Amino acid sequence: MNREDTIQTIFKYMLKTRLMEEAKVTTQIMFAFIFIALVSKVLFSGVNTNHSGVSHGNNGEASINIMSYSIILISITTIVILNVMLNSDIQNSGIFKIISWDMIVLVIFLLWLISINLNHYERINTGKVPDNYYIYANLSILVIAGQSFFFMFNYILINDERFKQSDLITKYKELFNRMDFIQYILMFLNFLLILIQQIILDHFSVDII
Repeated sequence: MNREDTIQTIFKYMLKTRLMEEAKVTTQIMFAFIFIALVSKVLFSGVNTNHSGVSHGNNGEASINIMSYSIILISITTIVILNVMLNSDIQNSGIFKIISWDMIVLVIFLLWLISINLNHYERINTGKVPDNYYIYANLSILVIAGQSFFFMFNYILINDERFKQSDLITKYKELFNRMDFIQYILMFLNFLLILIQQIILDHFSVDII
C-alpha cells in the first residue's frame, strides 16, 4: 500500500468515525421525538381546538393522530436508515439483521393508523364517530408506546458496543425470551385494536347537529 492509499484509508476511517458519532446524536434526537410524539398524543387527545364550538373538520383528533404517528414513523425510519448506511458488515450479515421484525410490524401498524385517520379525517375531527372508537384508539396508542419502547431497547441492545462486548444477552437469556413473548402479545393485541377501529369507522357513524 503506497502513501496515497494510506492517506485515503485514514481519511475514510476518520470520516466514518465522525459520521458514526453524529449518527449516535441523531439517534438520540429521534428517540426524543418518539417520546414527545407519544406524550403529545396522550396530552392533546380529546382537547377541543375549535374555540367557537363549531368544527369544520380541519383540525381535531385525526390531526393529532396523523402528526403523532408520522413523527414516530419518520423517527424510526431515520434510525434504521442511519444504521444501514453506517453498518460496514451489511453485505456479510444481511439487511434483515439490521431491520428487525419488531420494527417492520411497528411501521406497518403506524402506516395503517395513519391511513385510517386520513380516510376518516373529517369524521374523526368533527366527532361523528361512536364513543367506543376513542376507547380502542386510546388503547392502541398505549400499545404503540409499548412497541416503541421495545424497539428502542432492542436497537440499543444490538448496536451499543458495551452490550456487544458483554455477555448480558447470554446471562439474561430467559428474561429476553419473556420480553420477546410480550412483544408478540402486544403485536397481536394492537392488530385487533386497529382492526376494530377500522371496522367501527367503516361501518358506523354518528350524526351530530
